[in-house]
Parts: sequence; C-alpha cells; structure tokens
Amino acid sequence: MSQIQSSENINILWANLIIEELVRHGIDYFCISPGSRSTPLTIAAARHPKTNTKIIYDERGAAFHALGFARANRKPAVLICTSGTAAANYYPAVIEASQEYIPMIILSADRPTELRNTGANQTINQVKLFGDYPRFFFDLPCPGESENASFVLTKIDDVAEFSSGINPGPVHLNCMFREPLEPKKIDWSPDYLNTINHWLISNTPYKKLAAKSLDIPNKDLQNIVSTIEDSLEGIILAGRCENKSDQQAVLQLSKKLNWPVFADITSGLRLSPSENIINHFDQLFLSGSLKEKLSNLPILHFGGQFVSKRLLQFLEKHQGQHIHILETEKTIDPAKNVSLRIQLAINEFVKIILPQVSKKTNESFIKSLLNQNLKIIKHLKNFDKLQVQINEVSVARIISEKILPDSALFLASSMPVRDMDMFAVPGNEYVKIGSNRGASGIDGTIASAIGFACGSKKPATLIIGDLAFLHDMNSLAMVSKNDFPLTIILINNQGGGIFSFLPIAEHTDVFEENFGTPHNLTFKKAVELFGLAYFQPGSVNQFAENYKTCQEGKKSTIIEVRTNRNDNFLLHKKLQNDLQFS
Repeated sequence: MSQIQSSENINILWANLIIEELVRHGIDYFCISPGSRSTPLTIAAARHPKTNTKIIYDERGAAFHALGFARANRKPAVLICTSGTAAANYYPAVIEASQEYIPMIILSADRPTELRNTGANQTINQVKLFGDYPRFFFDLPCPGESENASFVLTKIDDVAEFSSGINPGPVHLNCMFREPLEPKKIDWSPDYLNTINHWLISNTPYKKLAAKSLDIPNKDLQNIVSTIEDSLEGIILAGRCENKSDQQAVLQLSKKLNWPVFADITSGLRLSPSENIINHFDQLFLSGSLKEKLSNLPILHFGGQFVSKRLLQFLEKHQGQHIHILETEKTIDPAKNVSLRIQLAINEFVKIILPQVSKKTNESFIKSLLNQNLKIIKHLKNFDKLQVQINEVSVARIISEKILPDSALFLASSMPVRDMDMFAVPGNEYVKIGSNRGASGIDGTIASAIGFACGSKKPATLIIGDLAFLHDMNSLAMVSKNDFPLTIILINNQGGGIFSFLPIAEHTDVFEENFGTPHNLTFKKAVELFGLAYFQPGSVNQFAENYKTCQEGKKSTIIEVRTNRNDNFLLHKKLQNDLQFS
C-alpha cells in the first residue's frame, strides 16, 4: 500500500497528495521551519523517499536559502512553515524572488476559518499576506472529503505552473488544518481516492503543464535585422544571465557581428577570457569622448540589469536604437530609452537572428576598445604588484583570479558586487555568479549564498560586508551543515562602506553615527560558536595563501579582512583618477 493510501487521517492524506504532486513535477527540495500547525506538511515531506529536506530554524533564512537555490538552477524550492508571523519572515525573499523572476513555492499552514478573527493563539490574516508579489495565491480549505482529491492535485498543478512558467516567481498556497495535526489514526472513506485512480497507478503529474512558447513577431524581427545590417558598429550589453547556453549564445552573436560585449559581473561573462569581452567598460566610461562616440550606436541588451552606475548615466544620454532581449516580461529601462523589448530566451533569440545577419568585417572599432581595455588591465596588474597590506580592491582582484573554475561565487550588495564588477581579473574559464540585485537588499545574504551553493552543487565563495554579515549571522547555523563548502570573505570596515562614496559623507555632523554606523566588532568568537574555521590575514600574500587553503580544503571557512573605510574610499578615488588618465 502506498504512502498516500496508508495516510492515517485526512490531514495527512491531503499533505501527502500535495508533496507527491510537487515531486512528480520535479520539485523535490524542501526548506522546513519547525512548527505545530504545519505538522501534516512536514510529515509528508519528511516521509517521502524522493524529497531533499532542509530543516532551517529561522524562516527568513529559509526563504533566502530557497531563493539562492532557485537562482542557481531555476528550480523552485518549497518553503513550509507554521501559522502566525512565521510566513511574514519570508517577505523580503519573496520580494527579491518576484523582482528577479525566480521560482519559489510557499506552503504556509494556517488555522481554520472558524478561528480567524477570534483572537485565537498564533492566528493572523494570512490571506494574500505577500500582496501582489506572488504570481499565484490560493487559500486552501481545511482537508475534508467534501472536496475531491483531484481538487488538491489541480491546485498543486497551478502552483507548479505559475512558479516556473513564462514569468516565473513566488507562489503562495495557504493551507488550513484542523486538529489533530499529528498522524493520529482517524479513518477516511476508501472510496475517496476513486476519482484519481489513474493518477495513483502512474508516476506523472495529474495535469501536464503547457510548454513555454514565445517567438519574435515578424515585424519586430525585420526591424532587428535591419538595425543590425545597417550598422557596421554596435554594442552588446550582457546583464544578469545565469544560463550557460545563453552566455554562449551572446558570445556567438558577438563573434559574428564583431561587436564588443560590455559584460556585467552578474552576466557570467565578466571573468571570461573570450576575445570580444570589454571587461572594464565601467572604467572606459570615465572618458567623455568615448561616451560621445558610442552615443548613437545600436545596442543589443541581453539579460537583466546592470551594477554600473556609469553605464546607466551613458544610457540616459544614448540616442541610438536600444533593443532589450529577456526571457521574462520584466521591464529593465531606468534610462527610459529602450526602443524595443523582446520576451524570449536569449539562446532562442540568437538561433533566430544569427542566420539572418551577415558577418561584420570592420575591426577598427572593436580593436580600439580592446586596446583601451588592455591598458586598464595592465594598469591594474601594476597596482597589484605594489600592494602589501590587504585592501578591498585587492580582495576582488585575488578572489576573481584564484577562485577555482566551475565553482560558485556569490556577491553581497553594496561594495562587494561593485568592486568585483569594476576590478575583477579577467581570464577565468567559468565561474557561476549570483547576487541579490532584484531589490538589492543586504538581508539574507549568507542564507542566499548557502542556497546558491546547494543549487549549483558546487563549492562556493561569498564576499560580504560586515553589516550584511551582522544582519544574517543566524544563517551561519546552516553553513556547518551545508553539503558544499562555503568560504565567506568577510570585509570588516567597521560600518557601511558604501556611504563614504555618497554625497552625505560630506556632512560630517551627521555622517559617521547615522550612516557610517561604526560598531567596533570583530567576528572570531561568533565564528567559533558555529564551529567554522577562521582566518584573519593582514597582508595581500597572507590573504591569497589563506584563500588557497580554503579552495583546496573541504571545510567551510570565514576569512575576516579588516580594512579602514576612509582608506578604502581614498584608494578607490586614486584608482579611478589614475585609470581615467592611463
């Protein structure tokens, strides 16, 4: 007798139906936070032979772990929590998932309708708790034989479809349960499952999901081909792109058109040794004459948004055609000058376009940019030779150069992602890169990196600032239990380093306490609490050696890098000035 047919009571039966149908859709990764009202769902997930369950005490950490997992492999993780404020802790990660079109499934347990608005313990209004951010919400009634078993399965089919469809994102199924919550034996009618007998003897979902189907309208296709054919020179912008086949497609088109690729760090191409990559385009935009020269060229923008503020400033004054290709319906147009949007997978777009455009033979334009890019590469290599004491720029340089190919790199918001975007050493064959840039918050970064490592099935490195680290220290409990080692590079500059680069830094009467936010903390004891290895290097050579040790070992480690915020600001300013006139 199957686990479903042997369910002890109707609560356990519905929970088993939910979990089994998710697994049949290939959704088998569950992040469970302990609770009572969610007992039936937890039991069903824990008992299922094909699930991979993670017990994560803190719901906020669980949600960001699920986010990182799905960011890495585009498969939704399932979150299970109890009633009350538990699900509310998912909110920041739900926003990020919605903004970035990352699949996520929330199964929140809830009290039955008769306990709502009565003052019953641990009962809040969970209906549409996440507002408009989910792609789909349903308030599932308490299990009972008055609803057909097929009703439960079709709702899970909806959940699977909306989470991973053409416009993926978070979905929320609010699951009411009456007591008993435990697997107490209470008989239910053996005829209840008759309507799904065909499903019980199969191993496929109750409802087959429609295949994703998008194309380029013929008028738009002709417009794009004409734009490319009429232009000897153009620019390819590579924004956030986590699919390797999409990355290769961008390079393939670049090679045929002989157009340079301005690759954002989250594109997965920024570290690439490919010949048409302009790794330091951000630094090139320090030149006013170059921006003017590029201002009328057509742009093909592939993928998501960019980190570079100088690129945004360039786009705000750009006058040429600007075509954006992205698999989802997300609008990315802060400069308000995109002339055409195409919703299509990047590799599918390139397959259609490539045979219809001719090979470009003009090399003077791209050679000029590559030569300027090479000057910056050489200048930064000379900078490396002069460094003795560890600094934040050197952290980005060493990690990007020394990280092992085919591993994962997760970058915190604020300075870590910006420094890697500006200063990373090109030449690494392939590193999977993630960063929470949908809403660019600092919350849940450690949890996201752990999930990213699990979703990638690779050892990972996280670069994070001290405030983001403080914000998510409880997620260190996950690190020691992680299946894949995580090296955390903790940059401790005693506060919010990015604020030193903002105009508020000039207002010294309010800056340090309210924006610099000094804390005078070090983290060795906190690391020991969670049983992790720890280094605190003082020199560039020592840092490189410590990182090499982490790469070669299989133990999660934290390397705390102590820096000075003001020194870091002055170093960045000097580098920018030197590069502008190099």
